[in-house]
Amino acid sequence: MSVHIYTHTLKELTDSWKIMARLVECVPNFSNGQNKEVIDAIADAISRTNGCSLLDVDPGPSTNRTVYTFVGSPEAVVEGALNAAQVAFDLIDMTTHRGEHPRLGSLDVCPFIPVRNVDMADCVWCANEFGKRLADNLEVPVYLYAEAARDECRRTLPSIRAGEYEGLPDKLKNPEWSPDFGSTTFVPRWGATVTGARNFLIAFNVNLLSTKEQAHRIALNIREQGRGRDQPGRLNKVQAIGWYLEEANIAQVSTNLLDFEVTALHTVFEEVCKDAKDLDLPVVGSQIVGLVPLKSIMAAAEFYIKKENLFILEEEHKVRLVISRLGLDSLAPFNAKERIIEYMVQEEQESRLVSLPLREFIKNVGARSAAPGGGSVTAAVAAMGAALGSMVGLMTYGKRQFDHLDGSMRKLITPFHRTMNELITMVDDDSNAFNSYMAALKMPKSTSAERERREAAMQDGLKTAINVPLALAEKVNSLWPVLKEMATCGNLACKSDLQVAAKALELGVFGAHYNIIINLKDMKDQDFSTKARARALDLLEEARRNTVQVLELMDKRKEHFVPNITFGHPVVECLRKELGQEPFFDMHMMVSKPEQWVKPMAVAGANQYTFHLEATNNPGPLIKDIRENCMKVGLAIKPGTTVEDLAPWANQIDMALVMTVEPGFGGQKFMGDMMSKVHWLRTQFPSLDIEVDGGVGPDTIQKCAEAGANMIVSGSAVMKSDDPRSVINLLRNVCVEAMQKRCLDR
Repeated sequence: MSVHIYTHTLKELTDSWKIMARLVECVPNFSNGQNKEVIDAIADAISRTNGCSLLDVDPGPSTNRTVYTFVGSPEAVVEGALNAAQVAFDLIDMTTHRGEHPRLGSLDVCPFIPVRNVDMADCVWCANEFGKRLADNLEVPVYLYAEAARDECRRTLPSIRAGEYEGLPDKLKNPEWSPDFGSTTFVPRWGATVTGARNFLIAFNVNLLSTKEQAHRIALNIREQGRGRDQPGRLNKVQAIGWYLEEANIAQVSTNLLDFEVTALHTVFEEVCKDAKDLDLPVVGSQIVGLVPLKSIMAAAEFYIKKENLFILEEEHKVRLVISRLGLDSLAPFNAKERIIEYMVQEEQESRLVSLPLREFIKNVGARSAAPGGGSVTAAVAAMGAALGSMVGLMTYGKRQFDHLDGSMRKLITPFHRTMNELITMVDDDSNAFNSYMAALKMPKSTSAERERREAAMQDGLKTAINVPLALAEKVNSLWPVLKEMATCGNLACKSDLQVAAKALELGVFGAHYNIIINLKDMKDQDFSTKARARALDLLEEARRNTVQVLELMDKRKEHFVPNITFGHPVVECLRKELGQEPFFDMHMMVSKPEQWVKPMAVAGANQYTFHLEATNNPGPLIKDIRENCMKVGLAIKPGTTVEDLAPWANQIDMALVMTVEPGFGGQKFMGDMMSKVHWLRTQFPSLDIEVDGGVGPDTIQKCAEAGANMIVSGSAVMKSDDPRSVINLLRNVCVEAMQKRCLDR
């Protein structure tokens, strides 16, 4: 099972859009995994075939089998497979072959898989051409399977392989199992070969510290076939067996995923883990044999991201996550660039606008040619608008002062990042759509039939040229709700970036609208034209309306020291009149310009004026002004400010305030690591009043008091209590006891 290789179809592009090579993948499995000279000779035969690119060679000593993966045009891969088979015919003798893997012959199976600009019919042709020529050249029996099968009972490989090499002489005598190509004569040295056309298959093994029998027991539980017709397994489109891998000294549940979109990689892994846990067996990673499609890796990444509530954006990081969670590097390094087929078989890059440096892209736009033009520029500008939204989110996410927004940022950043990538691809889509229309214009028009074909192609080209900007505008307008939310809570230091983002996204829809309108003038389908025109106008009006709303939201946000306000000096004045002179009023001034409120607070009746070190470049004059207005001086620091920054002013103030949450938001979690600041201040300045504010309550007061705090601010813990008085007494008593203990210790 471990020797079949699976790849994923790359994005198909029409020939009129982009000229690219027709690509078929061939994955021959040869029955030798121990003799390096034989392995290398077969690889060399493939590599030397004109038009073939050898991507991977994966030998297995225990299975005594080697899987080769190569790509090329349909004609080239047939030649490559025939050349490899000729070498195997000369070097491999099945009469002496032994291995863990089921097999039928020297070249056991040779599937052809569509990769790019080909379909299954092309691969069926490859299988038939290869099978016929192999049988003619080597005079060996050949069977067709999967999509190339001529009989339903031969569609699956296990059906054809039943009885294996040892049972082949009798099988060939049975008329029901006459080969599709070649004679019924048994060739002991070779055996038989199975070839066919199929979609991609992933060979995936899960490692166990167990016996072969225990691994096989799990394999029977999960594979679709199960233990037979009356005891089917749990996972559809999965083949599995258990075996022992001598070279690694472990057992494996070896699986073939016939359709990873029906049963995914991570599903197989999790199901094996579940059964292994029931049997008290350790799972120690997994192994992908050959190549794997990127889509299957991304599906596994999304599963673990959701399962573990992770936040991961970049494709590279998602790949790393899957390697870690599945343990894909447990037996050998898993190099994604050499194991994921999309990374190995790159599309042609030279004609892609988005692969150009910015300078070259701009020069291309400014050149004397119709494309790239406004459509590509529109997509690029819109992508930059989405990128700015993502940037502002990332400049907010993960910062301590905004940690209360992390959950919101995770939700907001993701659509910006996803749409940014989608819009980047549309930079080329617009130019490709235009080129498709221009190609239709150049079609011959000598006869009426040619003129009809040309007109039909032109109309199809126009519809594509209209649908591309229409899709772009739809994508852009999907971002307005998240952009408006970002405008209300994103890092205000990035205010201008969000304002530019709004206008860039609006411009994206503006450009898309006018690209649609200009192409509609030649559209013959009036119903399509009417609907497209109306939709384009609706999208433009929606973008304009939302842009205004975003900019208004940004204008309303002021650069406060914190994003909310409690009360000012008029309230202090009223409280002083009602409560008299006895209460001590400490004003914690979370403002950007603390200098301007000193006099009003003093007149209102404040006893102490506590300002933030972060709000002023020179605390000295402010300290002097506060004292001249007959108030005590408090100096506060946020969690991100070091206590050493406060130290130079400690002898000029009456109280130091260490914030144990980010200022401005109630109900935050107490930051216990701030206690080291309190302890340092108490050690350096024994007589200084030290206050802590944020998340302080019965559960955290002991830490505060032991660190050296003698003044406590507690809001939520007191106000939300059924008995506020008892909470206040508890907080006070803990602090008093700690102070008394410090005095005794001296």
